[in-house]
Amino acid sequence: MTPKVQRPTYYAEIWRQFGFWVGRVINASAAAPPYPFNLMAQCERYDEIESRVRQLIATETGHPPGSFDIEYFYQPLDIK
Repeated sequence: MTPKVQRPTYYAEIWRQFGFWVGRVINASAAAPPYPFNLMAQCERYDEIESRVRQLIATETGHPPGSFDIEYFYQPLDIK
């Protein structure tokens, strides 16, 4: 029997700062390469931040954007 391959999972926090949405990669599962920590993405609209963080991880790891999972943690901060 072939062992099931676990998809890599990255963990990112999202918050609002100075009128922008900011996302930062903070951790990864054991199945993920331990590379892109503390990478940050920002955008003006909330509906864009998840795709920006996904594209950032894909660019830094060289893996396709659909080949890993991301769990997001919303930080209720609005730093002005």
